[in-house]
Amino acid sequence: MKFIRVNENEIRCVLTHEELVQFGIEIDDIVAKNMKTRRFFQALLEQAGKALGMTGPKQIRITSAQINVLEDKSISILFREEKKELPVELRREILNVMEEQLKLGGNDTEEAMSELRRLREELNAEEDDRDYSRESFLVQFDSIEDAVNYARECSFSGQVISRFYKDLRDDSYFLIVLRHVLTDEVFRRLRMTAEEFGRVPELSLAARAYFIENSECLIEENAFAELSALNS
Repeated sequence: MKFIRVNENEIRCVLTHEELVQFGIEIDDIVAKNMKTRRFFQALLEQAGKALGMTGPKQIRITSAQINVLEDKSISILFREEKKELPVELRREILNVMEEQLKLGGNDTEEAMSELRRLREELNAEEDDRDYSRESFLVQFDSIEDAVNYARECSFSGQVISRFYKDLRDDSYFLIVLRHVLTDEVFRRLRMTAEEFGRVPELSLAARAYFIENSECLIEENAFAELSALNS
């Protein structure tokens, strides 16, 4: 019997037909995926945990198993865990419960509470980034001509809160567009059209701040209107 840790989310188990029989399992049982199969999978994971130095068999919560019969008639089973990130709100609630349990058990040491504060700060930053991306976007242009053409393509009545910068590191340009009073439809159209003239990177607040710190602001207000008017 052989166990291979393919990556963080996958474990492959290879066993002979004789080893399969020792578990009291046949191929048909595996395909059926009944209670007998689940107990077999659990037993395999327990052995995999010991063989691969995992802290426990529950370290991987299996959501799928791919079975193949190899040329030498041995059986290959690939266990896979599909990890889905919990919503921020649920993770925040989990941290609150952890804090309560630490206090009730008298384990609310400075080190433990400091770690909880760090995790909460990460969640706050994640929420800030998520909200910021919904309320604004950044477009990178290789030339000022691309920015002008973009602004003209999106020309319409009404003011767009926007700022235009020159990146001093590579002489490229970028435009920051704020949603402000724009409708969802207009804001979405501006973002989609931007990809035809430049790049719309998904940046954190810290990354955007870095962009701005290393740039020169050429147009502070209503950059769309001023860019559209250039060379006209």
